[in-house]
Amino acid sequence: MKALQTNTKAKTIYVREGTYDIYEELGGDAFIDTITTPSSMNWRDVNPVVPPNTKVIGLGNVTLSFAPTATQIKNDDMAFLFSPLNISGNCRIENISVFGKNCRYAIHDEASALNQYAENVHEYVNVRVRKEHGSYGGVQAFGSGMGRRSRWMFESCEFSSDRENVWTVHTTISSANDLSTIVLNNCIIQRDSATGSVMQLITGDSTHQSTENIVKLNNCYMNGAVDLTTDTVGQVTQKY
Repeated sequence: MKALQTNTKAKTIYVREGTYDIYEELGGDAFIDTITTPSSMNWRDVNPVVPPNTKVIGLGNVTLSFAPTATQIKNDDMAFLFSPLNISGNCRIENISVFGKNCRYAIHDEASALNQYAENVHEYVNVRVRKEHGSYGGVQAFGSGMGRRSRWMFESCEFSSDRENVWTVHTTISSANDLSTIVLNNCIIQRDSATGSVMQLITGDSTHQSTENIVKLNNCYMNGAVDLTTDTVGQVTQKY
């Protein structure tokens, strides 16, 4: 991924069967020790991101794992810099398992309100995602922020966490035409904890309250509630 960061051409990356330790591939303890002020850094500074217009397809049982110990990751500021799989542009992720512990999310799909990630299509097919909190980091298996007028599609995917808010999204709204659509078909979203929501739909802006972001759940299983909430104090929950 590092070598392809500036390559926006259509391409397919095939990943051979096996478990890939992303912590070690990034440089392990030696790399973490070079980050002396994690609170002042952005996650894009330290993570390779799936390049735009890329298909990533696993061949056999493929797992991407980022699971350092609490001692290795040191603190929350450091943990929130890292996720084993990071996505922003057009992509298709297929037949991949992802595991995260003591990190931000298992999958971080984030447009960061950048215009270059507007109108993007993200496809996830047969993706299995597990997040365990550990001592530091977030609880989300899938933590995300949509670009304007984006379309995300999930087919036969599984998301689980040992805590609540397994699958979360916030949206970017700058005009009344910035509607985005999320479709989940035959997916599972479940938490180990006894209480709490499993899906969290978060407002991105209070200016255009008539804009409805569409979420379709078709033949999906969830063992908790869908929560509508706000991203910033003072905002009004937009429509979904």
